[in-house]
Amino acid sequence: MALRSAVAPLLIVILAWPVPSARATTAVAPPVTREADPLEVGTPPVSTPPRGTVGTTVGAPVADPDPNDAEALYNAGEQAYWLGDFRRATQLFEAAYARSGLPALLYNVGLATMRRYELTQDPEDLRRARAVLTNYAQELAKDPTLQQADNVPRLIAQLDATLASLAAPKPAAPKPAAKPSEPPPVDPQDRCEPTPVIDRSGATRRAGASIMTFGGLALAGGVATTVAFALKGQSFQQQQDKLLADAAARDCSGAASQSAACIALADSVAITVRNGQRANLLAGGLGGGLMALGVAGLVVGAVVFSRAPRLRGKLAISPALTPQAAGLILSGRF
Repeated sequence: MALRSAVAPLLIVILAWPVPSARATTAVAPPVTREADPLEVGTPPVSTPPRGTVGTTVGAPVADPDPNDAEALYNAGEQAYWLGDFRRATQLFEAAYARSGLPALLYNVGLATMRRYELTQDPEDLRRARAVLTNYAQELAKDPTLQQADNVPRLIAQLDATLASLAAPKPAAPKPAAKPSEPPPVDPQDRCEPTPVIDRSGATRRAGASIMTFGGLALAGGVATTVAFALKGQSFQQQQDKLLADAAARDCSGAASQSAACIALADSVAITVRNGQRANLLAGGLGGGLMALGVAGLVVGAVVFSRAPRLRGKLAISPALTPQAAGLILSGRF
């Protein structure tokens, strides 16, 4: 941001340097101003300043001054200022002030630092220029004879305004108006198509028929098991009756009951009775369970088979002509 306001020209400082033998007693003359046109910040000088008491002609070759010679430092700083090299001018004016201690040089340091902002765009240059000019204003309060007394408050006010404008938040750039969003193109593969109706009636019927088949086999197995073990139990009953008849013939219930033959017959009867009981238990338990499972399978299979959706039959009527007869034929699926 460029500073745009009128700024008074540099102070032309008259430096009276004593000879080596009288350095401690010679006084420094007060600063005076050079007659020059006002300088606008951000623009080159309006005209080439004339030679002053200690000034140099603009356009002369710039040489490094003696760092111990305040007058040479000042002359080089003035030349750099009018050539637009505000960085070098600031450094040289600061060096001249450090060597001489003249308060008038503070004005030139502040002004050169203020102009240096045009090159660096660093707000720190503005803050430092304000601090230096504030110090010069304090020197003016001590010595009203110093020059540019009226210009310093205006420069400080200008620096304050510029620093405030830099610190103020910048308005946010307006957001571009949102364009109405268009729906994305639909991929033909992503389009919703009606789900085809799947005929599951055949699978349901097959499942019902399979269950009924399993139920029928279980029922048949249960009946066969029951009959087989029932016949086995009957044979054990017959064997038991035969053994009991043999024991009665041997009079095993009387005095001969302790004979070896009677004891063997008693053991055989007991074994036969146990086998018969087992046969009856298997006939009732295993056979009955299989028959119950078979009946349940038949019922469930029948229900599943009957609840399967059926397709409506299609009828077709077509004329028919044969050597034997002529008429209409009714055909279809029911």
